[in-house]
Amino acid sequence: MAVTMKDIARCCGLSAGSVSQVIRNPDNPRFSPATRKLILDTAAKLDYHQNPLSCALRTNKTKLLGLMLPWNEPEVMDSIERIASENGFKLLIQFTAHPRSGMEQAALQSFLNWNVEGIIWEPSSSDDASFLPLLDKIKKEKRSLVMLERGVNGASFPVVQTDYTPALRACIEHLKSRNYEKVVFVFPGAQEKILEQQRGTFHNACIRNNLTFESYPIGGEPDHAFKPSRAGDHICRKLQSLLLDGKNRNTAYICYSWLVSDVIEAMEAAGLSAPEEIGIVLFQDILLGGRYRFSNLLRPKLTSIRSDSASLAECAINLLLSDIRGEASASAAPYYGKAELSINKSTERK
Repeated sequence: MAVTMKDIARCCGLSAGSVSQVIRNPDNPRFSPATRKLILDTAAKLDYHQNPLSCALRTNKTKLLGLMLPWNEPEVMDSIERIASENGFKLLIQFTAHPRSGMEQAALQSFLNWNVEGIIWEPSSSDDASFLPLLDKIKKEKRSLVMLERGVNGASFPVVQTDYTPALRACIEHLKSRNYEKVVFVFPGAQEKILEQQRGTFHNACIRNNLTFESYPIGGEPDHAFKPSRAGDHICRKLQSLLLDGKNRNTAYICYSWLVSDVIEAMEAAGLSAPEEIGIVLFQDILLGGRYRFSNLLRPKLTSIRSDSASLAECAINLLLSDIRGEASASAAPYYGKAELSINKSTERK
């Protein structure tokens, strides 16, 4: 049976009310240092733990935060969990691999039902009006919310996002220096709106460096948004045709996320090699298992563009905690993190 404050009071020869006041505030000046020490030492000896649900009912503070991400992002989760824990908060985590099925709306409502004190959320879309009623509710209830990578049009919450522009420009300059003549950006069709700004940056950088630029969207169904290779042989055949097209000689392919594995599979099936015949760049490198970069697990090792996810997450959780504590209100203007270009064998040719 769980130890109660009455058990501690009985062992100390004090009232349950006195024990309660010291447990809730160990520095309570109403009690002498000796009395406070007696109560706290007895509580530790009896292995007493406060019931978080009863504390939440009493204070209306659950010490819970909601975290919603499209998939498991170890660097983001580790940074947020560490800082949240240091500040006495626990996380409720929701992954939304199929955002168009309404999972994000359901997760937001679930967070509200759990009475979380704040939410960090990476929305799947900036222009989905179905988010707005719940966001209005969050605003009216004075809950804290910070968005990752993109905001939602019509909502005025702070956004922490990556500024990819310097890294994308550096990537194109690198490809030019390695004598590639053309760049093809391969990305999931379902992500076209989200990637519009990055695609424009690639295009403009190619113009400045006298390189030909093309976009090549793959698929368009929700399942393609995060793992296009589910389409299997159809994707591989389509990419083989792209790679073997005579107009695409001496071309570097910038591939979004998991699509890079499909491009490598198509390259091998077409009898081509990188970097001699084509170049391959991974845009949105990720950390697998908390240890291994996706770009380093494939062959050849890939030149990659990646966000400093850990710093981005730290910025988001610190903004959220500041807002929860009622400190300087966070601006709705974006907070920017950095991206970096890592050059590797898949584009390194003379």
